[in-house]
Amino acid sequence: MLDNLGRYEEALMSCDKAIELGYKSSNVFFNRAIAILGLNRWDEGIAALDDAFQRLEPDDEVYAEDVELIIRNLFVNAIYPTTQTRITSIITVYEKHKYLSILGQGIVRNIPALMSEMVSDKAAHTWLELWQELTSNCKQFQIPIRLLNAAVRYKETKGDRRVLLELPIEERNLLEPLVSGKIE
Repeated sequence: MLDNLGRYEEALMSCDKAIELGYKSSNVFFNRAIAILGLNRWDEGIAALDDAFQRLEPDDEVYAEDVELIIRNLFVNAIYPTTQTRITSIITVYEKHKYLSILGQGIVRNIPALMSEMVSDKAAHTWLELWQELTSNCKQFQIPIRLLNAAVRYKETKGDRRVLLELPIEERNLLEPLVSGKIE
């Protein structure tokens, strides 16, 4: 919850206290990793994320909401050229633990942040190019990158619906609420 509010220092203290008290759920470790990454302590955060994955039990779930927070923080705090290295490290950890599809969902779930008027077309396009370049060899990213590409083009064309009409109906139905701000 504190991670969602951007209160990363408090979230980290809360997670550390829970661990100290013996609470060993993988959720605590994922929240801890998100908090560390939110504090831009990147190497430590990636190590904590890897540790969280290693603590997963067979019936535990990996949530797209977690990676959504990680990607949103990365986007908001994008400092080129370190962003490319950071995206690569995220991809590496998710690939290592065979959760690239969840990472793809996180990319798609961050499209509304990209659509903000505060985000320039150039920044959105650069974000797209980074993800395209770094995921070009992974079939798990074909649909997320196609949706991201359509979102960026939609933004650049100031909401030209023809961009959305180029997508298959299923993809269009996923993307339309994300780019229009009408998430149900």
